[in-house]
Amino acid sequence: MSSSSSSSSSTPITEVVIFPLKSGQNKIHDAGSHEGGVVKEALTKVRAQEGCENVFYGIERENEDTMWWFVEWKSLEYHKKFGQAAEHAPFLTSLSTILSGRPTVYDATITPHPSTSILSGAPLTEIVHFFVDPSAADSAKSNSNLTEFMKVMTSVDCNQDPAHFTGHGGGWTVQSVDKQSIAREREGKEGQMLKAYVCLAGWGSYEDHMKSSGTKEVSEAMPLLFGLEGASGICAVHVKFRLFEG
Repeated sequence: MSSSSSSSSSTPITEVVIFPLKSGQNKIHDAGSHEGGVVKEALTKVRAQEGCENVFYGIERENEDTMWWFVEWKSLEYHKKFGQAAEHAPFLTSLSTILSGRPTVYDATITPHPSTSILSGAPLTEIVHFFVDPSAADSAKSNSNLTEFMKVMTSVDCNQDPAHFTGHGGGWTVQSVDKQSIAREREGKEGQMLKAYVCLAGWGSYEDHMKSSGTKEVSEAMPLLFGLEGASGICAVHVKFRLFEG
């Protein structure tokens, strides 16, 4: 996967890849299945690249024909270097045998880095995209609203047993992203290029997330999110991630 953008050469980057799988090709953790073999080979190749620190992968709860990867790189330059490498084209050709379309790829400055406790360290990870007009991304007002909302979430969730909540993380996308390629049928117009704040939360279960979302504190804090500068929608999904270890 490759992408074009600008970011500090010393800033750790998380590459996010959303793969639309062919119907029924979602047994990615079964080494004996065709898709399991293809995915393992691809993950092995990515993990071996210079500058690659971790690869997390899993199937989306809301659409089981969607696979997500979070690839942690030492910097954006290392991600770009792989995109220009000779083995990149064969890598994509192999993966294409289990895909129903082109993957969506973008980079984000997600913290904490690494995000192990929120991704593979949680039984279920909530991924929320807060879309905004590119001119409003990373603005003081938006960052203030997001910080205040996270404080509320943390104050509520830290009262739970650690088995039910493993933490929050997040960051802005480096590139503008096609809202519809992420939200798919949920909402958005094809070709609508926006920036997004990518928020992650690690949960013990889907029920744990619903319990937290239903609290008075979180409900009263929701206007902070809808009040983001240039707000243009929200998309939320859940994925059960694994850390690829070869």
